[in-house]
Amino acid sequence: MDTNPAATKDVNGFPTAISTPKYSNENENGLNKVASPEVNPTLDEKNNTGANYELHPQLSPARREAVLAKLNNKKNNTEINAWEENKKANSMNKYNKKLSRIAVWENNKKTTAEARLKLAEEKLEKKRAAYVERMRNELAYAHKKAEEKKAKAEVKKGQDLLKVEEAAANYQIHGGLPKWDKLLQCCNA
Repeated sequence: MDTNPAATKDVNGFPTAISTPKYSNENENGLNKVASPEVNPTLDEKNNTGANYELHPQLSPARREAVLAKLNNKKNNTEINAWEENKKANSMNKYNKKLSRIAVWENNKKTTAEARLKLAEEKLEKKRAAYVERMRNELAYAHKKAEEKKAKAEVKKGQDLLKVEEAAANYQIHGGLPKWDKLLQCCNA
């Protein structure tokens, strides 16, 4: 077996499954043998793993394929993890942009609604003020009319009292009785 370290390691620095072939010109029958690699005798054929891999750096072709597949898996897993992280980062960026757009939209809607609410409140306040003024005017008008009607009633009362006093004086001067109301005449009769 060749002890050259370069011969037992592949490009990535892992042990190769094929060791340096041992050449022998004849087998037991005296026929020339084709050079073939030596296979690790400790290979577990069921699961294609070498039981004493650390002790025997030689790998069977199946074991070599498994190791290379594992390396490819590690490389693929690294690439997959990088891809996954990239996609997650992109997704988070999209999410953050969406949140930002939603916040801007919300602020815009809030500002618009607050402005409309303020205008509506101002409009309602103007209407309220106008209504209050109109009601005050109506109250003032009612008070004025009531005062006028009271004044008219006072004048009428004064006139009526004056008439009664004149009639009483006239009756006293001429003698005679005043004409009573028919109701009073019925009760006094």
